[in-house]
Amino acid sequence: MSGWARYLALTAKAKTGVSPGILIGAVLAAAFLVAMLVFVSLALFILLAEYVGPLRSALIMSGGFLVLALIAAVATMVARRRAMARAQQALAAQAASLETLTLGLKVGQILGWRRLAPIAAVALIAASLAREWGRRGKPADTED
Repeated sequence: MSGWARYLALTAKAKTGVSPGILIGAVLAAAFLVAMLVFVSLALFILLAEYVGPLRSALIMSGGFLVLALIAAVATMVARRRAMARAQQALAAQAASLETLTLGLKVGQILGWRRLAPIAAVALIAASLAREWGRRGKPADTED
């Protein structure tokens, strides 16, 4: 994902808190609520029709689906808050890198690009060497 697309996706996630886990949780909560309504309707029908045993079983099943719907709703809210927090942390990290870039541009303007180019080249080489030396003795990363 490109930088701007990632930024827009993280901004949307930070503001809405929507993620695949939240969508799955919302669908489950809706399904359990529909099932609960079906069983409550069935229980009311049985209550009005017979006044005997099947009523209790239908009410117990309705109560079970209600409990499942409440659990799914709470899990969805927790997942939403976690998704928002992760997205806000990622946005803060991205903002910090943008501040570093802005600082670099200001330094370039103050010192002049012709003076800064050799310094930047030496710093880039030093950073590359430090990275390679830091990797010695460690297994190779696959996420670079």
